[in-house]
Amino acid sequence: MPSQEKTHNIGLNQWQGNEYIKRQDFVEDNFKIDEAIHSQGQQVQEVYNNLESHAAEGMPHRFVDSGTGKTYKWGLSAISGKVAFNYEEV
Repeated sequence: MPSQEKTHNIGLNQWQGNEYIKRQDFVEDNFKIDEAIHSQGQQVQEVYNNLESHAAEGMPHRFVDSGTGKTYKWGLSAISGKVAFNYEEV
């Protein structure tokens, strides 16, 4: 039978000395672990994809000129070994 005590994060069984364990309890815990790992993997992949697209874009950042209200995108590049600030209106 499932334990009365559960882990805080994904609710795995934490049996006490006086509780009986069934194989189905392990099956259910394994399913919870598999789901948690899959979910984390998807989140990591999403972050990685966002980082890759951000790095690939030449001017990934945005700012708004408070005087004109115009929006610009900007980025940095190297020209003849020197850092250049590049921007253009969006």
